[in-house]
Amino acid sequence: MTTRREILVGSLVLGGAAVAQPTAKSGSTRGDAFLGKHVPKPLPFDPKKLTGISEKLIVSHHDNNYAGAVKNLNKVEEALAQVTPDTPGFTVSGLEAASSSSRTR
Repeated sequence: MTTRREILVGSLVLGGAAVAQPTAKSGSTRGDAFLGKHVPKPLPFDPKKLTGISEKLIVSHHDNNYAGAVKNLNKVEEALAQVTPDTPGFTVSGLEAASSSSRTR
């Protein structure tokens, strides 16, 4: 008989957020995508050259909203890296939801 835990782990595998088995070489339980080491990219344009919107507003939005979302994504991925088989399902679901919403920003 299949348990709820096995179903949860199976759904994580299908969702791409499965906990990998540690390898003898690295000892890591996650792939590189879940290391929480994302770095915000700089603005790809010069905000001074925009007309109709201030440089201060663009830079503020980039620093606060975008960089903040990247920082939050890193925190969530670090928390996901700490997931064990004993972690409650609601905790894992909350982290996955937070991770997917951070990635879509």
